[in-house]
Amino acid sequence: MKIWAIEEGFLRDYLARTSDISPEVVAAVYAKQEADPMLYTPAVDRIYSIQDGVARISITGPMSPEGPSLLDEIYGIGGVAYGTVREAVARAVADASVKSIVLALDTPGGTIDGVDETYQAIKAAAQIKPVCAENNGACTSAGYWLACAASEITATSPTATFGSIGVIVSGYDYTDALNQLGIKKVVVISKNAPEKGLSIDTKKGIAAIQDRVDATERVFVERVAEGRGVTVEKVLSDFGQGGLVMALDPSEKTADAMSLGMVDAVVGVGGTRHTSFASFMGAKAIEPESAPVAVNSPMEVKHMALKDVMASDPAIKAEVASLEDEAKNAGYAEATKAVTARVSAAAPFLAADSAYPQSIKTLALKVAKGEASVDALEAAAAAVDAYREHAASAAAVVESAAAPATPSSTGAPVAPAYEEYASILARDAAARGVAAPGKVG
Repeated sequence: MKIWAIEEGFLRDYLARTSDISPEVVAAVYAKQEADPMLYTPAVDRIYSIQDGVARISITGPMSPEGPSLLDEIYGIGGVAYGTVREAVARAVADASVKSIVLALDTPGGTIDGVDETYQAIKAAAQIKPVCAENNGACTSAGYWLACAASEITATSPTATFGSIGVIVSGYDYTDALNQLGIKKVVVISKNAPEKGLSIDTKKGIAAIQDRVDATERVFVERVAEGRGVTVEKVLSDFGQGGLVMALDPSEKTADAMSLGMVDAVVGVGGTRHTSFASFMGAKAIEPESAPVAVNSPMEVKHMALKDVMASDPAIKAEVASLEDEAKNAGYAEATKAVTARVSAAAPFLAADSAYPQSIKTLALKVAKGEASVDALEAAAAAVDAYREHAASAAAVVESAAAPATPSSTGAPVAPAYEEYASILARDAAARGVAAPGKVG
């Protein structure tokens, strides 16, 4: 019996549909085998594409170790194998032309088998290149498990759903039907293994399955807390408690995924980022403080004189004038010196061609107005510079992938970036005291 991390309504419908196999369905399977060329296309090529240095990996439908069956294809259920996702992620990491990775998710979840290994692979990739988990409709259960390994989580619509954090086992109890047919199940278990082969039709069997489901959920919740940077308690209390949560809700009285911290932004047409429903419906988009920074984009700050800053921004000019007037009674020279020092410190960040994000520019304006300290501004700018330096280092690792390294067991060259990626996986596994996953792909 499979253990799933999947939206319960989907699983119920899935089991019902796939258990009813009519002669028409069998005929459709044979017809698809003969006519559909996609059946003979490598699975990873079906979900992987590159455009403008961005690798896009499509994760649609239920996820499982084996991937979709022909019945899944016939019924339009679709699906993807966890191993195919890991292969696509590894390909993107090893490709020097790929600067960032997007996981395009529209999935209700999947089986427990294979999900955490894929989480580890995505997490390791995110330490080398930026990874965005993009919700294109549903990112629930095992889908959200994977998304939490990404550098950030976004949605393409306010109606995109998140959550269904939990684990489920579902099946059928045929005991009464078999009894009516005069069929009796006989199970013989070795005497030293009393906990082996517990059946779902006994209280002890149900209790054992419940223990396993609860243990698996604990791992799930830990992964969500780790990925979103929150406590386990917050995940258990605020992240839907197994229910579905919409990305953005028009009602201020209803908690949505954005307000709960389950998603970082809703990205509209044209790439504008929104963190509220009002913003998405037409107000000015909000630029997040932690917006991804392009790899290899150098941080260049052009210094401006105080008079140039004042000339370029009437608000600053007016503020400086006001502060100077206020300072006359307390010593004009000393006050002007303090104002000049603040505005001069803020000037490089307020230049029209400054490469710093809007959050830094906002803080610089507060410094110029005396509402924030120069030390706070310098610390924030240093954090952005450190992020840029980290991004450049990651890019250097990626560039090294262009040169062949030691041969693999198959004789094919192994890219240094891939080896770095594999080592990150190994370190993560060692830190948690578990065996490292096998070679991706």
